[in-house]
Formats: sequence, C-alpha cells, structure tokens
Amino acid sequence: LRTSHQVTMFSTTSEPISNPMTMCLLDEDMRLFPDPIPSFIWRFIFPAQFTLGVLGNSLNLWVLTSDDGHNIANDLLAAVSLSDLAFLLGMAPNSLAAFDYFILSTPYRRIYLQARLCLSAFANWMSAAAIWLILAVSIERLLVVRNPLRSKHYWSVGRRARVLGAIFIVTGALTLYHHFEFDCEIVTFCNGTQIQHICYPATEPRPIRYGSNILVAPLPSTKYFIHAITLINAILVVFLPILFVCMLSMGLLQTLRTCAVELSGEQMTTARMRGTTARVTVTVITIALCFSLTQGPSAVLVLIDLLIGFRGCRKQLYDLVSLANCMVVTGKTTNFLLFCLSSAHFRRKCLSVINRKGPMVSNEDVAKRIS
Repeated sequence: LRTSHQVTMFSTTSEPISNPMTMCLLDEDMRLFPDPIPSFIWRFIFPAQFTLGVLGNSLNLWVLTSDDGHNIANDLLAAVSLSDLAFLLGMAPNSLAAFDYFILSTPYRRIYLQARLCLSAFANWMSAAAIWLILAVSIERLLVVRNPLRSKHYWSVGRRARVLGAIFIVTGALTLYHHFEFDCEIVTFCNGTQIQHICYPATEPRPIRYGSNILVAPLPSTKYFIHAITLINAILVVFLPILFVCMLSMGLLQTLRTCAVELSGEQMTTARMRGTTARVTVTVITIALCFSLTQGPSAVLVLIDLLIGFRGCRKQLYDLVSLANCMVVTGKTTNFLLFCLSSAHFRRKCLSVINRKGPMVSNEDVAKRIS
C-alpha cells in the first residue's frame, strides 16, 4: 500500500491459476476483506462512523449556509463539511463490499470492482481537500483573533471561488496518481459466473496478463514518479498541514492570552476571563491533537513502506493500514464536533435556525389538526 489515505487494499492471488475459466472459487476466496480486523472495521465500525458523520456534517451545512451570519470562516467550514460528506459517501461502497449479500452479488461486484480505483482516488482527493480547508480555517481564525474587525468583512464571490477552486485543484493534482498506482484487471472464473479483481503495484514487475509467466517490468520513470509523488503527497497533504495547524493553534492561544491580559479589568471580571480562556485553550488543543492523531499515522505507514518496505509482513501492514484508515474516518466524523458544536456561537446559531424553522412546522401541524 503506497497511499497516505488509501481506503482499500488491493490483493492478488499468491498462486495464479493458469486456466481460471474452469476453476470455481469458494466464498472465502470471493471476499475482499477476509481478515478479521478489516472485516470488523468495515462491517461494524464504519457504518456507525458513516451515520454520525453524515448527520453531523449535514447539520453543519444546513446551519453554516443559512441566510444570516455569513463570514469567511463559516464558508471554509461549510466546504470542510461538504468534503467530509463526499469522503464518507466515497467510502460507503467499500463497507457494502464487506457484506456477503453485496460482494457475492455479481451485478454489484462487477460495478464495484470496476469503480474501485476511482472511488479510492476520489476519497483520497476529498480527504486532502478537507485537510487543506482545515488549515485555511485555522489561518482565518488566527487572523480574526488578531484583528476582530476582519470578521465583519466578507469576501467577494470571485475571491471565494478562486480560493476554494485552488484548494480543490491542487489537492486533486496531488492525489491524481491514485488512479494509476495499481495495474488492475478483471478476471473471470467458473465459466464466467465469478469475477475477481487482480491488482499489481505499478512500481513492480507484473504478468502481462493473469496466469501468464511473462513479466512486464515498469519503466524506471514510472517508479520514480510514483515514489516521488507519494512522498510529496505525504508531506504536503499530511505532515505540513499537521505542523502548521499545531503552530497556528499555539499562535492563537498566545494571542488570546495577550488579549485577555489587555481586557482584564475593562470588560470582564478576572474569573470570567480565566474561564473563557481555559475553555478556548482546551478546544484549540483538542482540535490540534485530534487532527494530528487521526491524520498522521496513515502517512507514517506510507513513508515506512516507501523507505524500507514491509516485505514478509504484508498481513501486519494490512491490519495496521486498516486501523490507520479507521482513524482517518474518525477524524472526518468528528470534525463537526470539534469545529462547530464546540463553539458557543455555532450552537446559538443552530438553535436560532431551528427555532426559525420550527414555528413554521408547528403552525402547519396546528392548522391540520384544526381542519
């Protein structure tokens, strides 16, 4: 596995069958997640993450895109929620593939296997975009704290399109290599009634076709490009954003402490000031810590595999990658809790939106009952 946020493992059979058309596979051979740890994650943990993430990010989008209270930070947070929603939706077919009802169904299996690489690349793209957007949110929050009047200024439509467009275009370019990181083919078994997805790393020699003894070696330029772009992706999409978010968090805390000292005795009591500063400190540290712990391990595994490899312990790598990917999904699921529900201003706005919509529903219900 050579991706920082790869959502699936692409397996090959250890002993290729010379004539697969006459060979029928057992159900165990047809399962894509036969190992217990990945199977448990996709069957039980991810559905809960998916439900919580979709509901939470949908609530974020609803509140952040309401008619009142537009500002730059809210637009960036709405883009984060949209990216996380797209990420979770791109991951959902992998979870369905962990259930026999779906993966042993030939129509679903054929569609899923053909789209598998594209789904993985799409999920990696949305994950990278969300990470850069979180970095942008951290920058904007620090600028607002240092200059409170900035929150009153709203960016133009053109500038918003340029900033968001640049983030999605650059992250899309950085993750584009996921589309051709593996060379895959669909192989039919059992007189065409069974299909299997056989993939080989694009950086390693592969048979000219499944079951053939003729190997095709990758071009040196291909190996160099994939290794280089994998390293660049891990640095620009994970490590540097983590570093910058932590630095911005420390800068934000320092600015808040400075402002608290200046405001003490003028606008708030010392006890109230300390309480507010403590709450903000806990929130900022939690965001930085959660962001680092959920996004970092997957990139670390990629770099280890890239630099020293995991020859002879692929099963252990598979389990570690599955756990790291589960942490990535957890990070996407909890973004709305950390960035929005932890904010008193967001909670007040959420209640305001609900109350504004609520009376309309209540009046309609009353009218129906009277009639």
